[in-house]
Amino acid sequence: MLSKTMSRYAVSVLGFVFVMSLCIGLPGAIAEVEPDPCEGQGDDCIFGCPDDSLFTTDFRLEDCKFKATGINPFFILKPGYRLVLETPEGEKEREKYVETVLCDTKWINLDGRWIRTRVVEERAYELEGDEEKLIEISRNYFAICKKTNAVYYFGEDSRDCPEGFNENDECEDGADPTGSWEAGINGAMPGLIMPGTPLKGAKYF
Repeated sequence: MLSKTMSRYAVSVLGFVFVMSLCIGLPGAIAEVEPDPCEGQGDDCIFGCPDDSLFTTDFRLEDCKFKATGINPFFILKPGYRLVLETPEGEKEREKYVETVLCDTKWINLDGRWIRTRVVEERAYELEGDEEKLIEISRNYFAICKKTNAVYYFGEDSRDCPEGFNENDECEDGADPTGSWEAGINGAMPGLIMPGTPLKGAKYF
């Protein structure tokens, strides 16, 4: 997915802006000692936010029949669709992301329930002048709930190569798979990446 300096979960500019606007505000002055946002809130403070009860945490996955192809207004899962995100020229650190919806699908076993997901390949580049260095290749798994048109994120097979992949997508020192995960393995659950009907004031992780 996207590099550490940008969100790793956006497949459209609008989607990226939407998700960020729900959960992140502009930072204020940095205090010398940052207070613990969960202090005094017990074990219910699972997201590190002052009031987790304001966030949607149950997405009723059991009510969804999933499809591996479809169109959400802010998230497209149509094989052949491609999105390119690039830092504007003039910025100190420039990056480019090429995201392609593949014909490939992947079956995910979620507590005994098999769900067919769509594979979206993402290639992340560092830009310097006219030079591009491919530093990450990931295959991400998404599916759309037929009932709500919400898009869910089921994991990714990620490979990072800070020194850059060669023309054969090989990393000389071996690619780092640390960012990889899959719903249904080691307790991992799918996440909502884009709601079918965005609601004013809604917040989720």
